[in-house]
Amino acid sequence: MAQNAAKPRAESFSVAEQNLLMELYDDYCDIITKKGNTAQINKAREAAWKTIADRLNASNLGGQKRTWQQVKIKYKNILTNATKKKAQLGATGGGPPPEEFTQAKSLALSYNKSPKIDGIQGGNASSPIDPAIRATFVEGTVLSTTIPLLHGDSPSVDLADC
Repeated sequence: MAQNAAKPRAESFSVAEQNLLMELYDDYCDIITKKGNTAQINKAREAAWKTIADRLNASNLGGQKRTWQQVKIKYKNILTNATKKKAQLGATGGGPPPEEFTQAKSLALSYNKSPKIDGIQGGNASSPIDPAIRATFVEGTVLSTTIPLLHGDSPSVDLADC
């Protein structure tokens, strides 16, 4: 009976490899993040990842040869983990404080060009909104308001009558 041989697993990237990967990514970021999905753009992206992998392998920091696909996946994993960690920093509640960012994760976040989303100034998930800030929004029921018409001849309309 034939046994299925397990695929040899690549060793994990060292911290030095991850940091170098992020620095190399910065050199090719414009090519990799270029908008579009044409064959020419996709070939340029693949060539950029291959160059990054070649330069990473030439450094011999990890002692293992990496494919461009492994390097690309590792970059995406670093970015995903950094984004999750950043979200944890903004979370409320108990528990231990989140770990510090590694240099690679900090670089990944700095290269990520996603829009920044801010909450309401002075508020957070576990405290009520300051009345001075809330006052800019309409709350409750309007009891009576008169709206003047454009021509001064006609009387105003009272919304309380509607």
